[in-house]
Amino acid sequence: MKTIKQALEETKALIAEPRHWTQKTSARDASGYPVSPFDKDACSFCLSGALTKVLFPKSLSSLHPRAISKSIMPDVEKRLNHAAKKRNDAQSYIALNDLYTHADVISLLDLAIEQEALRETNGA
Repeated sequence: MKTIKQALEETKALIAEPRHWTQKTSARDASGYPVSPFDKDACSFCLSGALTKVLFPKSLSSLHPRAISKSIMPDVEKRLNHAAKKRNDAQSYIALNDLYTHADVISLLDLAIEQEALRETNGA
């Protein structure tokens, strides 16, 4: 199972280039049309869509509900929301993604990764 820090780092890697990032929908295909993050044609992702793709490489519908509930998704989202409020005073990481720039989203991920590294170091 991935750690929270690994999930954050992989999410950042997925949307590191602006052309692989989007707003207002979870994912888009090469033509810019909204698609599921699990769609084989998905090539750009919002922060939530990228996180979903990283944590659930297969479609959510193919997973047992317990697998979803036992995932680290809620913990990662908690870390991102905390960083969003600290970094941009945004209500949530989803709002930050949709209202701010790609650079702000990457900065948010950097802050969340840094905070998680400190947590790991301090054994929290």
